[in-house]
Amino acid sequence: MDRSLENFHALKVLTLCGNYLKTIPGAMLPRSLQFLELYDNLISNVSQLVKDAPLSILHLGLGRNRLTNGKFVY
Repeated sequence: MDRSLENFHALKVLTLCGNYLKTIPGAMLPRSLQFLELYDNLISNVSQLVKDAPLSILHLGLGRNRLTNGKFVY
């Protein structure tokens, strides 16, 4: 992912399923985002995602990832 995603100011739904993603920086997501689908990736820790994530997110789909019970560092 790169910062060009921030240019989509009215984006409400983003689906990035099955892309072998390991991390998603919350700060790079559009502030208008409401639904984020990240199924079937390689995400093991959501600390980068929740840090500075848009407050408008209503749904976060994280099924079929490699989530662990590690401590979150904010």
